[in-house]
Amino acid sequence: MKIYLGIVVFVLATSACGGGGGGGDSGVDGSKKINSLSSGEVQTFCGWALTEQGGAGHETMCSGGFTVTVPTEMECESNYGNLKATCTVTVSDAEDCVHALVTDPCTKGGTACRAVIECSSQVTPGFSGSGPEPRSRMP
Repeated sequence: MKIYLGIVVFVLATSACGGGGGGGDSGVDGSKKINSLSSGEVQTFCGWALTEQGGAGHETMCSGGFTVTVPTEMECESNYGNLKATCTVTVSDAEDCVHALVTDPCTKGGTACRAVIECSSQVTPGFSGSGPEPRSRMP
């Protein structure tokens, strides 16, 4: 089974990886809420997040027989539209999630990504951020 994470949500387009980038920040104002970004800021964030995770299409095989795949920039950007209007996650929170995904994509970033995942209208309510969640297409 393949799991695509798209940010987060769109971040959770930001998801999957195993060995990528440089550990910096996205270049987007960290205090901004992720559901209030301009299209240019979404492009900047998605480009950074995908690079951090090893690039679009990068796959990580996880125990339990599933693979986590980094989405394309287009998928990441389109997932941005799935964020709930009530989402209070900031860019800094989403960046922390991406760093957690880089460290361990098979747990979808664990607790560092929980709030980001719950901001997506495409995720099953109550999803804890660990194990397979086939409906996710997150950063």
